[in-house]
Amino acid sequence: MVVALLHDVGEALGPMNHGEVIGAVLHPFISEANHWMLVNHPLFQTYFYGSHVGIDPNGRDIYRDHPHFEHTAEFCAKYDEVSFDPDYPVEHLETFIPMVRRVLSKKRTAPGQEK
Repeated sequence: MVVALLHDVGEALGPMNHGEVIGAVLHPFISEANHWMLVNHPLFQTYFYGSHVGIDPNGRDIYRDHPHFEHTAEFCAKYDEVSFDPDYPVEHLETFIPMVRRVLSKKRTAPGQEK
């Protein structure tokens, strides 16, 4: 949930590479699968809108054999794409405070040193 909540925070700092921005910020606190997903979710998201703006919607297929491909595709379909729907059910921000605190209070690991 925390990754879904924060996945686009990097938009303000790096609109052209926001996945890399939030991936770098959260990397010490999250799994390698979630880190890879954050870094690559912008490309995977083009699956849903690319054909409308002249971008190949299947650009993500270059990663088809990557172990985290399905995880990232599922994240985009379940949490990213649907959030553009104005009728999408939302929780109050306060709901997420304990979750964010739990994730960010974990013992940090250096990139590449994940268990």
